[in-house]
Amino acid sequence: MTRILLISGLAFAAFFSVPVHAKAQGYYLTAQELLQMCSSSFNTDYGYCAGYVTGVADELLGSASACHKVSVKSQQLRDITVRYIEKHPESLDQPARSVTATALAAAFPCR
Repeated sequence: MTRILLISGLAFAAFFSVPVHAKAQGYYLTAQELLQMCSSSFNTDYGYCAGYVTGVADELLGSASACHKVSVKSQQLRDITVRYIEKHPESLDQPARSVTATALAAAFPCR
């Protein structure tokens, strides 16, 4: 049930919450906008955040830019990303995908 809500929230958010100015910059979301969604009390924002971060994690694992041997939940990926953004306020205006990738690669380095 949670997975269905997450996917539904992601689909809804993808259609209705893409910032116009980010499109002009060549990416959809800044780290600041992702942080706002990840910290939101709205289920659609939270679902978008969790789906976004999980999608970046899937891509990283597929390209061997990040590794992990244990099952990691979307909540953990979200927490890692949020902590990273909060510790690196200079990254707030950078593309969310790059900041998320950096956070997850640092948390799950390939050795």
